[in-house]
Parts: sequence; C-alpha cells; structure tokens
Amino acid sequence: MTEHMSFEEGATLPYSGVTGRSALSGIGAGYTVLTYGSGGVSLFAIQIARLCGARVIATTIGRGQPQIDWTKLIRSLASLLSQR
Repeated sequence: MTEHMSFEEGATLPYSGVTGRSALSGIGAGYTVLTYGSGGVSLFAIQIARLCGARVIATTIGRGQPQIDWTKLIRSLASLLSQR
C-alpha cells in the first residue's frame, strides 16, 4: 500500500487485483488488451497483461477528471505486484 492511500482504499486493492486477473484469464504473449478508465481494476489489468506478455492499449477520460501522476501510480502498482 502506498503512503498516499487510506487504509480503506488499501483494503480494496485485493478486490481490484482479483477482478483484473479474472478478466484476463487465458491471455498471454500475442494478445492485445484494451482497458478503459483509470480505476483500480484497469490499472491492475494493465500490469497483469504486461506481465503475461500481452500488448496493452489503455484509454481514459482527460477532461474534468483529477490529475493523476501516472508514472508514480504505475510504479506503485508494479512494486506491489513484484512483492508476491
């Protein structure tokens, strides 16, 4: 869990990860995965798909949404996945 998250937000991480993994069962190298949004499931799906060797195309809405430090967020998720 990263320092900018509350315990309540951190408690939802396993559900997002399991949902992302369930959606991607059976993928591997040569597959292309399209994600939409910047929520927990999408962010886990990006990392899981990459770990499986799939090509990832990620989309999200930009206007009116809070600014996200994508580099920091993806690195945080990568460090969480590498700890397993």
